[in-house]
Amino acid sequence: MRKGINRLILISCLSAAPAVAQDGGTPAKPLNTAEWVTADDYPAAVKRKGESGTVAFALSIDANGMVAACEVTLSSRVALLDETTCRLLTERARFTPARDAAGNAVAGTFSSKFHWSLGPPPVSPMASWQRVTYLHIGPNGKVLDCREERKGPVPEATGSICWLSSPSAFTIGLRGGIGQGNRLVISEMTQNVAGMTTYTEIGRGPDRRITGLNAATFEAWPSGKVKKCAAAGQDGFAVGLPSPCTYGLGPFMPFDGKAPRKIRYSIITSIEK
Repeated sequence: MRKGINRLILISCLSAAPAVAQDGGTPAKPLNTAEWVTADDYPAAVKRKGESGTVAFALSIDANGMVAACEVTLSSRVALLDETTCRLLTERARFTPARDAAGNAVAGTFSSKFHWSLGPPPVSPMASWQRVTYLHIGPNGKVLDCREERKGPVPEATGSICWLSSPSAFTIGLRGGIGQGNRLVISEMTQNVAGMTTYTEIGRGPDRRITGLNAATFEAWPSGKVKKCAAAGQDGFAVGLPSPCTYGLGPFMPFDGKAPRKIRYSIITSIEK
């Protein structure tokens, strides 16, 4: 990527889920995310207009780890960015295929989003925040209702998952598979800054079962730069996926003081027990 021209950030939204959730199965896992979209791929016509935006997408992965289909689940409102994202992902993205309980390669899905930007990344406030999404999902994967709660200064780049297409293999995976009755799914993104307000990770409650966890810890220095980012736990369908350290965390607003702030960032998906 050539520095100083533009910046592309791959932000994991809900990571991956198997096309058919089965006990003992494993989801499709990305292999070459750094090659999916680069700064050189920015469409010239869009660049001339100074346009940018975030494209959320859902990929259907075949049993060979190739992209069989790409669906834009949240538009950037720039048609060419939407089209370019899906075209490049279909051409370049490669996966370790999902496997069923018997170890056989099966079809799977992967959902995430790209932020296309011509300028420097937006600066985040030094604060704790949490975005919690509550989804009631029916037996066939249809999202019956969706609502969000936002606490603190939640960055716009986190987007929303209430745009999820349904019914789909992904929403079936979120609810733990096809089954009887409706199921409440909670998806949460939490950033807790040491010494500031702390938000409880709801998915860890006694009445919840975690289906996906991807967390990291890092330091935000007085300059606003992020350093010493390290994975801090994975569970469920997020096991083996890139840690949040690859999501383009920060930079933060410069702050007074000589010591860095320690921060924990987590994405948790859970269902009722």
